[in-house]
Amino acid sequence: IYALNKGRTKKLNFREVETVRAIADKFQVPIVRDYTTADTKALSKHLLNQVLEGDMCGKLVLVSWKHSDIPRLAQHLGCGPLEGCPFDYKGKDFDSTWQIRYVFTDFYNSKTGQSHKKWNIFGSVQPENFDPLAFSKSVGDYPPGGATSGSTWAQWGQDQNFVFYG
Repeated sequence: IYALNKGRTKKLNFREVETVRAIADKFQVPIVRDYTTADTKALSKHLLNQVLEGDMCGKLVLVSWKHSDIPRLAQHLGCGPLEGCPFDYKGKDFDSTWQIRYVFTDFYNSKTGQSHKKWNIFGSVQPENFDPLAFSKSVGDYPPGGATSGSTWAQWGQDQNFVFYG
């Protein structure tokens, strides 16, 4: 797991680390915080070297990065519009996940007797459809047409023996 280093701007920002902290803790995977936006090219070189050396075969790498800089990172990783990665990122979009997949192919042409080895890159951008109010909506706090009173989730949680994690 890689997360943007907090020292990237004049003000300290931990958003990228906070975004991946729970998953890092759950799977006991360290968060690498060695890179800033100025190091985008160095990070991509590091990741590409791992791919080319075969260290990433069958593995997943999670990168939490400044959203407006993700297209530049994707381009340095070899993924542009033809591979499925757009050149720009919508300024207010904090809900999309970018996936870049590397697939090594080795084709043998029986007519020519030649082997053709190549890396194929496939990119996609998918909305997560994360709704921070989904739970509140599911317990009736946000019914169609609005509500006349406040939340009911705390009472609902106690009545249902629901466990809340913070």
